[in-house]
Amino acid sequence: MDFLVKDLLLVMMLGNTHYVDVGKPDPAIIFYETETRAHMQFPDGKAFRGAWNLTDGGYYVDWTGGPKAEWRLARAPGRLFYVDAEGNDRGSITKIVPGDPAGISE
Repeated sequence: MDFLVKDLLLVMMLGNTHYVDVGKPDPAIIFYETETRAHMQFPDGKAFRGAWNLTDGGYYVDWTGGPKAEWRLARAPGRLFYVDAEGNDRGSITKIVPGDPAGISE
């Protein structure tokens, strides 16, 4: 497993939506609206908005009314995935789409 570096993370995240397979029928959806604001919708419909920023090893997110956490994106042959602060694989990115096609920032 290789972790993605800051410059690549910025290109992959800023202004893009990630669809993440978290083991449910529907994906989790994360839209990185600006360099400091993000939106997330879980498969059950629960949604968060909050602040995020890149760090040397990944990024930090502080969801309003929700958790604060450090995350990294990693790659292995054939997949990109989210890794939590404890090193756990939390879900594969199934697609990255420019903008907010799911409308989760509205």
